[in-house]
Amino acid sequence: LYTVMLPLTGVQAPPAPPPAPPTAQDALCASDFSAGPATARWDFTGPGWSWRDGALRFDGPDDATMLLDVTATTNFNIWIEFEAARDAVLGAFRATTRALNPGVDYIAFAGGYDNTVTRMRVEGRGEVAGDMRGLAPGRHTLQFARRDDVLFLLLDGDLAGWYHDSSVPLVITRLGIIGIPGSQLAVFHARVEVTPQSALHKER
Repeated sequence: LYTVMLPLTGVQAPPAPPPAPPTAQDALCASDFSAGPATARWDFTGPGWSWRDGALRFDGPDDATMLLDVTATTNFNIWIEFEAARDAVLGAFRATTRALNPGVDYIAFAGGYDNTVTRMRVEGRGEVAGDMRGLAPGRHTLQFARRDDVLFLLLDGDLAGWYHDSSVPLVITRLGIIGIPGSQLAVFHARVEVTPQSALHKER
């Protein structure tokens, strides 16, 4: 008799509830782009980002990332309020990753594949969880979090997928948003929180 061990994913209920979205009061960084170009703490890897009409918008010709440096961690929580025609993409990246794109490290996206799916992608394991959900016109929220070896993806506060990340976790030092050409992405709010490695060791 041979059996195959499959990773736990988002078909059944996750082993724990997803973390709440970061609040503006408790977040490591809470950027309100609806009030102005609050970009001082963010680094930009390419052209195409600009603030206008109450949002940080992307209309570049190539993928370009806006990044927040964080203390090294394996637990993170990033949340945005946004509008997009397709391809809203969040990422969590290692310090050693140089070419930042939607295929490296930890990635979450909504409205991918011509606005038909919302999924998570883990480097080396491909697309691990999600559902067949696109983006309707109007504002949405997207949350991507890792807590105690579980990755969570929520669209508009609803769990779109989760994945038990049982392999050695990636140590993350940067969190951010990847602008995709043609996505018509407009970000109104972005909030980030992390649990530093030193605190994680104390918890365990």
